[in-house]
Amino acid sequence: MKIYRACITGTRNTMKRRACQDCCDYMVTSDNFVMAALSDGAGSAKFSDFAARENVHAFFNLFRRYEAADLLQINDRAMAEDVIHFCRMAQESLAGRIGTELRELSATLIGFVICAEEIMIFHIGDGAAYISDKNGKIRCVSKPENVMGMSNRTRFTVDGNADKYMRVTRIARDEVNAICIFSDGVFPTKKDDKIAEELKKIFTKTKSNRRLCELIDSREANEYGDDHSMILVNLRDNNGADD
Repeated sequence: MKIYRACITGTRNTMKRRACQDCCDYMVTSDNFVMAALSDGAGSAKFSDFAARENVHAFFNLFRRYEAADLLQINDRAMAEDVIHFCRMAQESLAGRIGTELRELSATLIGFVICAEEIMIFHIGDGAAYISDKNGKIRCVSKPENVMGMSNRTRFTVDGNADKYMRVTRIARDEVNAICIFSDGVFPTKKDDKIAEELKKIFTKTKSNRRLCELIDSREANEYGDDHSMILVNLRDNNGADD
């Protein structure tokens, strides 16, 4: 298995000398399952960069509590509620420490857990998850959610009813060659078929973190100006995780 990560500050934030509002990371546990998470802070939130990091850490802290085999026995609704509960507790604690309102810590979340038999995907907000299946077909397995179809409105982990919008998708591990999650800044204007075309190149050509950065840091992404990030896991490569 090989794991690649890229997180790039968009031109809008670099011009304003602001921090990147995306955060993504991964973790391999002691019982040998892989977690990855990506969070995109809301542009309108004052501490969106802090919020994104807090979501990612909360996701990891939750799944540290589980044995990989136990995940398969827990129903999707309970898992969705647990993810939102951990994120909200983390954001409430942060809000208290820095003296701000919870809405200033608005951020989306996409995370997945790769177990021996299944891949579980957890998703609230925009961004997306795609796989390359065992036949080499690229397909979306978790679509972005935009409120009333508006590209600048979505759901966040701190929303009062966030647990209702946290989606859980399960995929048999042996059906998947590779999986990636990415923020909405990576393909800001492309439709699903065009995204699949681009991802086919990315799945094939990514051999290092640097190369993944080059592949997602496109002219389109830079012209759009948003932060853009991706985590990609190639399950069929057995040479270990990439630094």
